[in-house]
Amino acid sequence: MTLTQKKVNFLWSEACEKSSQELKDRLTLDPILTLPKIFFRFVVYCDTSRIGISCILMQHDLNLCQRRWLELLKDYDMSVLYHPRKVNVVADSFSRLLRGSVAHDEDDKKELVYDVHKLV
Repeated sequence: MTLTQKKVNFLWSEACEKSSQELKDRLTLDPILTLPKIFFRFVVYCDTSRIGISCILMQHDLNLCQRRWLELLKDYDMSVLYHPRKVNVVADSFSRLLRGSVAHDEDDKKELVYDVHKLV
């Protein structure tokens, strides 16, 4: 017997109460429910329906390497947006054109690209 069938009564058992209380406890513990860090950017995700509304505030913590890059870039008025290689054809083709005329240290370039992607 399931609750999705017609004329089935729902019985709130001791197991239901225990599970409900455990869910409440877990949802109110760190890192699920914490105060936002006001000096960091945050994003609010919202969803509504006819029966309710929900909002989630999310923040991304940076590691030490990312913080150093952010410190370096903070003096510039800029935004870093990630575009997958397959949709970023203009910049990709330009970088291929320059590759033959400018000496690149591939390891440094890969590390730089990786660090910038993590900032997004």
